[in-house]
Formats: sequence, structure tokens, C-alpha cells
Amino acid sequence: MRAGQKRKCNFSEKSCMICGNTFKPTSPRQKVCASPGCKDILRRKYEKERAYYAKVQKQIEIVKNKGLLADAKEAKRSNMTYGQYKAMEWLMQNDHRNAQNEL
Repeated sequence: MRAGQKRKCNFSEKSCMICGNTFKPTSPRQKVCASPGCKDILRRKYEKERAYYAKVQKQIEIVKNKGLLADAKEAKRSNMTYGQYKAMEWLMQNDHRNAQNEL
């Protein structure tokens, strides 16, 4: 191929996954015909999927930051291991219960 020449696209005809019309694709990954309606429907579908994935990832991040991870971060701030922090927390809770039982 010489410089400045375009490559010919010899892809076989496909059927549009939205409207069902046959079309000549410009790339092997093209799934819909060139009509603006089909392109918009496919674009909205992919945007919805991306938004859902982002929402799920955000929920996973929130769950990770709660519970054990929060305790581990607090232990690190206190210059303790996770086990030392939980032991101290347990002792503090039991001391509080013992003080209430003595009254």
C-alpha cells in the first residue's frame, strides 16, 4: 500500500442489532447501522451500563471503608496492630460492664 492510499473495507454485511436492517460495516466491531436512532439507542444502553457499574463500584467502596477496614485504620492511627486495638477495645467494654455490676 502506498502512502496516502486508503485501505478498502471488505467486511461482510451485518444485521443491525436494533432495527434488523442489513448494513455494510466500516469496522469489524460495528454492531448497528449508521442511522442516528440506532446509534443513540446503543449509546444510551452503554451509558446506562457504565452508570450502573460506577454505582456498584461506589457501593463496594463504601462497604470496604466500613467495619473492619475502619477499625484497621483506627488501629494504625493509634500505632497498634489490629489485634492489639481490638483487645484494647474489648478490655474497655468489659471494664465499663464491671463498673456497672459493682454498683
